[in-house]
Amino acid sequence: MIFYNQGREDLFIRSYFHSSNGNEKVNFGPTGAIQMSIATDAIWFPLTLTEGIPAPAAEVVLDIASDQPLAASAVPEPFKIQDFGRAEYGLQRFAVTRIVASVPSKAEVADLRIEVGAGKRDS
Repeated sequence: MIFYNQGREDLFIRSYFHSSNGNEKVNFGPTGAIQMSIATDAIWFPLTLTEGIPAPAAEVVLDIASDQPLAASAVPEPFKIQDFGRAEYGLQRFAVTRIVASVPSKAEVADLRIEVGAGKRDS
């Protein structure tokens, strides 16, 4: 989850792993998250984290909390908006936009960067 507010991003990274040998499937979702806080003028996520995924693709799901829902035009390819919601963090309320993408493993992909104030939610 990413919380963006007035030039500061709080990024909580949590992985969910899925493995299969063809017949048996195993899911592993550890509790907790790694938190990073940075000063930035844009919403940012390091897609280089997906390079080590051994599967054909990494399924990336990001919940982005900001003062306004993101506009579809502000979300770069290969991401698409999946859903909208609301969240509270600290004493503030946020609009949440869930974006999803399938990122090919071992591909060199630029980090996600969404300019803040890139427009209101598309109608």
